[in-house]
Amino acid sequence: MNRFVELWLSNYHGLTLKSYAHTLQMFLKEVGELESITSLFVREWLNNLDTAPTTKQKHLACLRSFFNWLIEQEGSPISHNPIGKKFKLPKSQNTLHERILTPEEVNELLFAAERVVNRRDYLLIKTLYMLGLRISEGCSLKWRDFHPGKTGTKVTIFGKGGKTRSVSVPAGFWEELVAWQGDVKKGFVFATKSGKALSRTNLHCAIKKAAAAAGLENGEWVSCHWLRHSHATHSLDNGAPIHLVQQSLGHASLETTGKYVHVLGGKGSGDYLQA
Repeated sequence: MNRFVELWLSNYHGLTLKSYAHTLQMFLKEVGELESITSLFVREWLNNLDTAPTTKQKHLACLRSFFNWLIEQEGSPISHNPIGKKFKLPKSQNTLHERILTPEEVNELLFAAERVVNRRDYLLIKTLYMLGLRISEGCSLKWRDFHPGKTGTKVTIFGKGGKTRSVSVPAGFWEELVAWQGDVKKGFVFATKSGKALSRTNLHCAIKKAAAAAGLENGEWVSCHWLRHSHATHSLDNGAPIHLVQQSLGHASLETTGKYVHVLGGKGSGDYLQA
């Protein structure tokens, strides 16, 4: 079984690899003979996990994908996927709105960050919001990824699943980054003193410190990913085309980007009718 697991995991890398490996490690630890696994066993295992519903959905997706792959392999210990197509978990409540800051709260967070963390961490926090990046994408940014030109500056983002995308950098923010670094622009943009990429743990601590200083409501829950959610929401609220936001954030599906579409100004559809 270890051979099959290692072979399947070799298709992934980065955070996806870590997540899938963690799921399989936990699940297989509870398994006796793989041939005896039933959908009931999988459901009971998921139900007994002390974790959020959304995390259970991720575990389920991982197991379903692994078993679909496994039954196609020569010498597979199972002949069918114990997780059928009709296997579903109860839908979890959509709490995305609770993880989106208002534009005013973002300003308060950045103002606080500028006072309580160092310049590097402040600019990285601002980068996550301005460019809509995942924390891993921001920490791994290199100066060579930026491409200034006559029509503006673009940055190549090496994203989730090994996919790359090109994102426009607002002119004023690009000038702020260049002014901070000066003429020495090489290696990681947000590097440690030894020149290595800044760790996610370091940045998590910085944003918690800034959120506390800003006195934000639910500030203890604020994370770096909230800035990505906020970027998407504010861009759409300000009229950005949804396909452009999808491309900038690197969403594989337009449906994912569509979750950030919110009704503006308290209006309803009836407000657009002519009586």
